[in-house]
Amino acid sequence: SECLFDHESHGSLDDASPCSTQGDSDGASESGALDSDSEEERQRDEAEIEQVPSHSGKGDLSEEQLWEIIKDEARADAESEPVLASFLHSTILSHRNLYEALCFRLSNELASPTLVPTQLMAIF
Repeated sequence: SECLFDHESHGSLDDASPCSTQGDSDGASESGALDSDSEEERQRDEAEIEQVPSHSGKGDLSEEQLWEIIKDEARADAESEPVLASFLHSTILSHRNLYEALCFRLSNELASPTLVPTQLMAIF
């Protein structure tokens, strides 16, 4: 098959190139290349998960600790993504605990013209 990668703009052909110098003669198929790519993605994902810091050396988090972690991440996201700041504030940062935030979110999802979110929150 024809290589569509622009080697002139991107330098010489190497292992990081999206095409292969061996062609189809070695018995490698496109599905084998896809399997290799998905394996690399899986390994990258696993490495990222391993890099996530543990917020508690004890293994289990209390509800309060978990809520503080969620709020800390929401604050950081609100600072780095100003477009999301209002959404993050109304859905996470303005609530005292996870229960209140979930009630707020569910109430807004279940609301209808005849049943407003504040009425649903009272039910929860």
